[in-house]
Amino acid sequence: MNSKSGSLLVVDDDEMNRDMLARRLERRQYEVKVAAGGRQALELLEKQPFDAVLLDIEMPEMSGIEVLKTLRRTYQPSQLPIIMITARSRSEDIAGALELGANDYVTKPIDFAVALARIRTQLARKEAEDALRETHERTRLIIDTALDAVVTMDTRGQITDWNREAEAIIGWPRGEAIGRILSDTIIATRSREALSRGLQDFLATGQAGMLNRRTEITALRRDGREFPAELAVSPAKIRGEWTFSAFIRDITERKAAEEVLRRSHDELERRVLERAALWTCS
Repeated sequence: MNSKSGSLLVVDDDEMNRDMLARRLERRQYEVKVAAGGRQALELLEKQPFDAVLLDIEMPEMSGIEVLKTLRRTYQPSQLPIIMITARSRSEDIAGALELGANDYVTKPIDFAVALARIRTQLARKEAEDALRETHERTRLIIDTALDAVVTMDTRGQITDWNREAEAIIGWPRGEAIGRILSDTIIATRSREALSRGLQDFLATGQAGMLNRRTEITALRRDGREFPAELAVSPAKIRGEWTFSAFIRDITERKAAEEVLRRSHDELERRVLERAALWTCS
């Protein structure tokens, strides 16, 4: 959102209505552009971004419903809030617009205080969604750039190989790790049973069960410190013998990011509700 209250596009074929609404919004520090019809509105949206659109339903050539349908092919409601302006009183018409992706509506003649409250509410929600999206993207970057420790073991769970990332994450040099039992070496006691049972079930039935999918566990570093990790075990038969590759991902940063995300979401939701209540009462 820009340095002012936000950028708005007012779409109405009635010049008096759109200019009057635009002037009142500009006095509230919004940056406002106007369009006399649906096609002009779509052209403006191709040239520049807006924080929200106020869209009249009844327009010649291209109705507000047609514009709404077109915009929703490109923009999700959280990306571009659209508030319909309608003189219709039939609830099914309003419901139809909402079902097509409109965020809210105001009726003509416009009660400016109500319209302003609804604009502010939608912009606050968009700001919250944008912040959450940015946090999600940062969290995803952490996940995507994380490297796995890769450990191979035999049917007894004995380590047969150990990559450099395993050395870095777990702390055991490769030479000291080979020959040790994987579950005893890198998995905290409370998470060991699931791995052992998964290997036994696979060898007995041939069914992957917990294998081939990531499972959150509590892992163990060489110095005894515990940390959250994802474990996936993949079986393979080499020269008639089963071997298992374990992929261990340290998710300490991801868990911390998820906690930040959760707290941010709770705080943003609280702020949105507070603003909505304040503006509705104003």
